[in-house]
Amino acid sequence: GFCAGNIPVSYDIITPFEDLTKAEVMANSGINDFSVTHSCITQRRGDHCGACFGCVIKKLAEPVANVKGVYYNKDIFEPECDRDNLFNVLEFSEKLVLYKDKIPGFQREKIDEFDKWDLFTRYALDNLAGLMLGAPKDNDLFQRYITKEIIAKLKARIEEVRNNKHKPNFDSKVV
Repeated sequence: GFCAGNIPVSYDIITPFEDLTKAEVMANSGINDFSVTHSCITQRRGDHCGACFGCVIKKLAEPVANVKGVYYNKDIFEPECDRDNLFNVLEFSEKLVLYKDKIPGFQREKIDEFDKWDLFTRYALDNLAGLMLGAPKDNDLFQRYITKEIIAKLKARIEEVRNNKHKPNFDSKVV
């Protein structure tokens, strides 16, 4: 603990959202309009580039949580947009959902160490569900990642998020 004068002081750091995905946090918030929030990691003036990791994750989470999102300067679903971050997120998500054994060791070891497979699986499903809900059906990414074998899982996941199956845990603390 810390010490304030002669009085020992200790602080609890509460981590209620540690085991929730971005879509789950949005759905649980009770807020339906996220258009004035900011998560872009490249813009400082309040706008959103649309292609950085922060924008990609948020853009995919918004339709899953069924909330109004921000305006993005670039549409990640357009082929001429820089989609490196989106490709990385979708590739990881597909592997985690369909081919877990093909995830490289450097990615597996921290998920194993902290026992977060359920969280990362939900995150991966959210990303693919966001693509399914947000991209046009004739989009190259939609056609690549949204396959018949996964659609039922994605629809179930969307319902799970929107029905707030996973809730914040206000008893969760940093030890």
